[in-house]
Amino acid sequence: MYGTSAVQADINGLIDPDWSCLVDDVAIEKSDPSVAPENNWIMCSGDTVSEGFHTVTVNAIVRNQKTFWFDRIQYVPLPGVDLSNATVLVDAYDPAVSLGSGWQTLDGIGYMTQQNGAKLTLDFIGMSSPFFHFNEIG
Repeated sequence: MYGTSAVQADINGLIDPDWSCLVDDVAIEKSDPSVAPENNWIMCSGDTVSEGFHTVTVNAIVRNQKTFWFDRIQYVPLPGVDLSNATVLVDAYDPAVSLGSGWQTLDGIGYMTQQNGAKLTLDFIGMSSPFFHFNEIG
């Protein structure tokens, strides 16, 4: 589960905002928060979900007029699952992604560039053009 981290500790040392994540009422691992604003940040993760339908719950506690941002859920389907009508994510570390000059690592969460005309190449086989979504930071 991904969101934007921008937490502060209140006068009692409590993280604001704070959260917990559950799949089928079972808690999954919560990532350590970042005090610097960071989007596309992994809030919670788990890897022991069985095949079938599931209920995902995010409980957020917000104090002092802070904002809690929940962005998306990402999962890896089991082998053999029909993906013919699925939206597929290709992340920055997929071997099909080639980066040209001007790209640099972004603290292990991806890559960034501030160079106009920097190139990214994606090799794929499919029936339509890929849709790219780039997040602007800063």
